[in-house]
Amino acid sequence: MDISNFYLCLLWSLPAFLLMLPFGYLSFRFIETPFLNLRRPYLAPARRPGPTAGAGTLGS
Repeated sequence: MDISNFYLCLLWSLPAFLLMLPFGYLSFRFIETPFLNLRRPYLAPARRPGPTAGAGTLGS
């Protein structure tokens, strides 16, 4: 493949990119995701506010 022609290189870059997508997905899915699941969360999970003891008693 002669890489002196810019447009020919541009044409070859699309199939090369499309061939890399499955490898990137598989790498993320099977190599990176298990390690990401081991990390501690930086923030505590958001809790839903429950009914409080004085709810609805304002102004009474």
